[in-house]
Amino acid sequence: MAGINGSRVVPVAALLDGSDRLASSELITAVDISPAEPGSAYSRLVNRATMDAMCGVAVTVALGEDGTVSRCRIAVTGATNYPRRLTELEAALVGMTPPILIPPQQGRSFVDDRLAPATYRKQMTSTMAERAFASAVARARNA
Repeated sequence: MAGINGSRVVPVAALLDGSDRLASSELITAVDISPAEPGSAYSRLVNRATMDAMCGVAVTVALGEDGTVSRCRIAVTGATNYPRRLTELEAALVGMTPPILIPPQQGRSFVDDRLAPATYRKQMTSTMAERAFASAVARARNA
């Protein structure tokens, strides 16, 4: 990022989780993203009338030689006030053997608006995460 006070490098995760913010005088000048894991997928639920995303979940996963999850990243958008990683869920999945049921996410602030109530978005986050995770695992196995 660059601004009137100079330039700085900020991890994308810090912008997504809200721990760092873009100042009003700053611009994002470049985005460096490391290559995805062997398995990745995105699943979303949209409002068919408006095509607004009510919930979207992106997953990247790497499997160990024994078929267990060795690395995993999961991010949600549309269901929460801003895109965010589900780091607690990521940590919980490492070492597990797919298929895995994704529990509803606790302690999150889900959007409650004209498109869907927060309770529905919370449940759909788990459903979309399961679908994306299963697709990512299948791709990782075939990589």
